[in-house]
Amino acid sequence: AGRALVYTDHSRSRLQGGDRLKKKNMASSFRTRMTGANMAAAALLIAAAFALIYAVVRESSYRHLDEDLRAEQAEVINNLDWAGDSIIVRNMPEWEEAEHAQLEANPTFLQIVDKKGQLVFKSANIKNARFRFQADSRVPLFYNGEEDGQRLRFGQFPLYSDAGHPAGQLTIAVSGEESHVVLHNLRQTLWGVYLFLVLFLFVLLWYAASLAIDPIRRLIEAVN
Repeated sequence: AGRALVYTDHSRSRLQGGDRLKKKNMASSFRTRMTGANMAAAALLIAAAFALIYAVVRESSYRHLDEDLRAEQAEVINNLDWAGDSIIVRNMPEWEEAEHAQLEANPTFLQIVDKKGQLVFKSANIKNARFRFQADSRVPLFYNGEEDGQRLRFGQFPLYSDAGHPAGQLTIAVSGEESHVVLHNLRQTLWGVYLFLVLFLFVLLWYAASLAIDPIRRLIEAVN
């Protein structure tokens, strides 16, 4: 009896193997795109939420300091008189007290200049320093700065004579160290939580995408 010859179609086997590899790569690519799109959207939403939280806390923190500066401004204005456009500082014993002559934990600083920029009055704790100011400012300005290594929150207020003419500038500063520490710690915390959430969501979304495409992959394999 003659032997039967068995013909094996190796080219067909290779094509089938190639198809399976192609389908696997397509599934992996689809999972990657799905995860990437969802991850980008989630990361942007979380970043926006954290940025809003930081902005609200920052605004609240500095608004509290600015309210203190406005209160100090009102107190100082009550101790000023005018001779034409010239500033006359009445006796302000609270600014001459020993507590304002030294750098305390939460000091308040005061400086008054006339319309020519000449110093009229400054609190004792400023010592030999002099605050910078915008001579032509016509609205209150609030900003952060530093003096002798201490972080301060500044408020600059234009002064007007009884006739309504510009007479000078009043600069008041209070400690901004506490606000700086709070905001620094908040930034560090939000950044750490953000990285954790992004990593956690990436793993979660990758797993969810795998589950989502698995039925589709099985259906394609069954059809073919």
